[in-house]
Amino acid sequence: MPRILPILLALLFIGGPTRGFCAEWTENINAGIEQAAAEDKDVLLLYTGSDWCEPCQKLEAEVLSQAEFLNEIEPHYVLVMIDFPRQKRQSDDVKARNQQWLTRFGIEGYPTIVLTDTAMKPYAFLGYEDGGFQNYLALIEENRQLRVTRDEKQAAAAAAEGTERARLLDESIEGMREELARVYYPDVIEQIIANEAHDAAFGV
Repeated sequence: MPRILPILLALLFIGGPTRGFCAEWTENINAGIEQAAAEDKDVLLLYTGSDWCEPCQKLEAEVLSQAEFLNEIEPHYVLVMIDFPRQKRQSDDVKARNQQWLTRFGIEGYPTIVLTDTAMKPYAFLGYEDGGFQNYLALIEENRQLRVTRDEKQAAAAAAEGTERARLLDESIEGMREELARVYYPDVIEQIIANEAHDAAFGV
């Protein structure tokens, strides 16, 4: 066997690029977050079991490795993969870091995609979906618009008071899943309640 082949196989096993994924994806979470902030992009976090999870591999093959998907998503997101393989070797530091990020968003299954802003505040959780990359692009864009609306409504709410402020804040999280809003936007919910209560107390 030529000497170069065992070397290449060893590099791949130790921790080379994950099968199917290309340069648009990074496994360096902190670098990805910094890049998103510098480029004013959101972050797409992919939680996956790349070498054993069948739905993960289907999502990878049908969507996440497709050139058309990557071309469309690149202007809006930095793509970060958080992998939990069973055969691919990872350093103890990588394992610990990935586990921290698993706990941070309470991930319980794979694949899970978390869409966040540059402050790492999530606005959508997604899983595997049939329909190929075009369907998935539409799903991601629909959720990205929730974040756009969130920011616009909250900016407008900052200049309003009372029930008007409460209305705008309510609209800022209206399209999000109830459990997501409850866990990650308790401050917004508290402001809604407080502003409605204030106007009610004064008969406004």
